[in-house]
Amino acid sequence: MGLESKIYATLTTSATLVAEIGTSIYPDHAVQGAKVPTIVYHRISGTRHNSLSGYCGLENARIQFDIYATAIDKRREITDLMIGALTSSTRFKIVAQESPIDEYDDDIGLYARTIDISIWNHE
Repeated sequence: MGLESKIYATLTTSATLVAEIGTSIYPDHAVQGAKVPTIVYHRISGTRHNSLSGYCGLENARIQFDIYATAIDKRREITDLMIGALTSSTRFKIVAQESPIDEYDDDIGLYARTIDISIWNHE
């Protein structure tokens, strides 16, 4: 199973997260008319690690998560639930290395939060 599929499986099996957003979780981009709040994620960089024996099956991907909500508090709540689900995953390990970037998107009328997370994955 590829990393993006593992992320989706992890997020959609978190009972507390699904209770808040249902399955409004999308790789790459949200579908038009997606229910809000929503999470969109995509890979922005990464490396595969090698040893003297060759590729060791370990990758470190940097994944960008964008959280959209109609209220500031809901944006924060969804982010916390998402981080909790990712942190407790048995599929991979994460490190949230930087603080999130918050903004209000006038074009779509939603509060947005972007956070980059380093994910260590055994392929």
